[in-house]
Amino acid sequence: MQNDVKKRMKWSAAAFNTMIWPVVRSLLGGGNLLQMEGRPDLELAKKLDMLAGIDGWHIHHNGIRGIASRVQIGKPWNTFTVRMSKLSGAKTEFEKRKQALDYPQRGWIYPAITVQGYIETETGPLLSCGVCLTADLIRFIERGLSSGNGVSDAKFAVCSWVKMRKNGYPVKWWTRIKGYNVEWCKK
Repeated sequence: MQNDVKKRMKWSAAAFNTMIWPVVRSLLGGGNLLQMEGRPDLELAKKLDMLAGIDGWHIHHNGIRGIASRVQIGKPWNTFTVRMSKLSGAKTEFEKRKQALDYPQRGWIYPAITVQGYIETETGPLLSCGVCLTADLIRFIERGLSSGNGVSDAKFAVCSWVKMRKNGYPVKWWTRIKGYNVEWCKK
């Protein structure tokens, strides 16, 4: 892996841990985070990320579940983005999650929870973050309710938190509005 990609992944994990997890933790009803970045068993952490999309584990008194996370800098778009295609032709997040969901009898693991956070700069502050069930996110896309967006080497499904809620998906989010005012949507 290239050094800039490794650096970006390390930064993303740190930003998630310090800025996003404290908010997400309350949205998920408590518990702790066990991040995969920087684990002693680097091979396992890499496989969980690359094959299953699991960036961390939500450890709760009710059980344990995988978390997929994406951290973006800049404007808080208040959406989840899921990679749909890559210029390289490699399997995407969408294809991997869909395979796990469509064939549960095969036992493939996937992150139960998806989190997307937006921060103003690399050092903060947190602008917004959303949480949903990964299965809901994939089904929302399959129903044709997402919009699209592309960059030079990939195309993404863009899933508005508000639109997901309006279509019956129990998305939760936290948003900083005009400085220190905060909006919670925990339903």
